[in-house]
Amino acid sequence: MSEDRYEEIHSLFQLEATNLYNYVSHMCPPWMDAQDVVQDVFIKAFRYWHKFNHKSSARTWLFKIARNHIKDMYRKEKRESESLYRLQSSSRQSTSLSSSLELQEIIELLPLMQRETIFLRIIQGFSTKETAEILKVSPMNVRVSLYRARKLIVKLWFSDSADEGGKLHGENLH
Repeated sequence: MSEDRYEEIHSLFQLEATNLYNYVSHMCPPWMDAQDVVQDVFIKAFRYWHKFNHKSSARTWLFKIARNHIKDMYRKEKRESESLYRLQSSSRQSTSLSSSLELQEIIELLPLMQRETIFLRIIQGFSTKETAEILKVSPMNVRVSLYRARKLIVKLWFSDSADEGGKLHGENLH
């Protein structure tokens, strides 16, 4: 084992572990442990570091590994069709939730592609090109997904606040 490889992965871990955990915890279904996924991702990064071609940043490569690992976990558990979306309960128990919690609930209702795009572009700060690379789509697809996500968030935000019963209009978004 190369000492250089160990040092490079260790540095990558120091820089990106928290960001990767945040991404994974937002993308994983409840039955997946985000810490285990992050650990598996860094093990894969260490194992396949020699295959990293440096065409993208190590950060982009790491997030791509995470995304692929999560997809593999879905397939392995044969829950893909029922677990693509982590839905919150459609009825809200309290009308005094903070705006940030309400926004988080709305984001979790978005289709997976839009949720991933919002998280990578806005929360993690990846460029359109990097996001496209991680999601394996074109940069135009990222821009369209981001536009649609923002539009849907606004629609849900205002329809939710206008609804007296506290339920979201259009609960079945997917």
